[in-house]
Amino acid sequence: MKKTLLLLVLTIALNANAQDTDNLFTIVTKYSSDFGGSTRMGNVNPAVGFVNNVGTATSPNLFSVTGGSVNQTTNRFNLVSTNFFMSFDLFDGSIQDNLPINSFFEGTTLFSNVRYNNSNNTLYGLASTFTENNELIGMYLASLNTETGDLTALSQNSVGNGYQLAGTAVNPLEMVYYYSTGPQFVGLDLYNGTIYSNPTIQYSNPYEFNFTNFAYNCADDTMYGLVTEDTQVPNPNSPSGVSIYAMRFGKINTTTGEVTNISDVPLPTSYYSASASSTIDPNTNTYYYSDGNNIYGISLLTGLVVSTAPLVFEDGQNINMMINYNNCLGAIATRQDPALSVPQNTLEDKITVYPNPTSTTLSIDAPFAIDSVEVIDSNGRTVKADRLDSNKLQVQHLQSGVYFLKIVSNNLVKNIKFVKI
Repeated sequence: MKKTLLLLVLTIALNANAQDTDNLFTIVTKYSSDFGGSTRMGNVNPAVGFVNNVGTATSPNLFSVTGGSVNQTTNRFNLVSTNFFMSFDLFDGSIQDNLPINSFFEGTTLFSNVRYNNSNNTLYGLASTFTENNELIGMYLASLNTETGDLTALSQNSVGNGYQLAGTAVNPLEMVYYYSTGPQFVGLDLYNGTIYSNPTIQYSNPYEFNFTNFAYNCADDTMYGLVTEDTQVPNPNSPSGVSIYAMRFGKINTTTGEVTNISDVPLPTSYYSASASSTIDPNTNTYYYSDGNNIYGISLLTGLVVSTAPLVFEDGQNINMMINYNNCLGAIATRQDPALSVPQNTLEDKITVYPNPTSTTLSIDAPFAIDSVEVIDSNGRTVKADRLDSNKLQVQHLQSGVYFLKIVSNNLVKNIKFVKI
């Protein structure tokens, strides 16, 4: 049945540094009767649930639910599947890339669980290598050159045997790639592919058993996700006596593995769409996920549902790999490559900024004259640039939140996080 809908048209400038927070970029899938289908660029308005197609270009390729991520520098939605790479232009939907992936391994390689890193403009993922009999040899952190299709292994040794379809995230500030095995929450060093952290996931409730569909928020340096609980109440609709599950919204300490529920109130559904994934709007402090039929917005502050809308398609059936454009936009790496030789007693060792947090003034102590200072917000935008006459920076005009101070002194650069209260 056709419906007439009144649409609000989103006008997007190609040179814009940030996009309308009411729309999320997504890949729209439409299936055919012969078990084939097509994909195309789209966006979804989470307030009303309308999924709008972008442009007219479609691809016959169906992609892995872990195979997509947005590059805000090139404004392309990068997609990988088995042995090839392609991309859609975010704004006109045209197909920009379509090339084979050239693996570092001569045999079969599966590159998946991909995520774009804003701080170095690189697409990362897990590359699994197999024997001729399809036996797993090893799994490695790898990067993909999206101009040539060349896949490069960063890990010298295998980092694991697989991953859970629970999400993938990159912390571009610390330069860490995260995935879950189910029991473990694994962080891989983006500089060298080694294991950065590998804590066992710990729950506050003995009946909670899964932290899933997670997404990282640059604005507050936090990993959010869905926490699944076995309520121990038998499901009357299940003849096998399976219990009823409940989900809540929570966060995880990526160092210790400790999971904290932000709200004790269960979410409206006990399941989610793995293909839709999840994303965070840092400007509204909202986490979005879908159950396949609806899209939900959850407050990062309260853990409660703040919006619910049924999905309505212009021409499609599923949304895949939702992305909010503004999260981590313009992020700057704050952790240096451990392989780099850093001279002792340099600016990196001696510079201090205080008080932190602050409401009015930041004092900067450095061993050399300060050449310039930039204040960068959590979305990567420069909100203040100055050459200091004294080593004090006035920040009382800034809104409360997390910022980064980029200090240039004696041809050295240091980025320091501070909080404006």
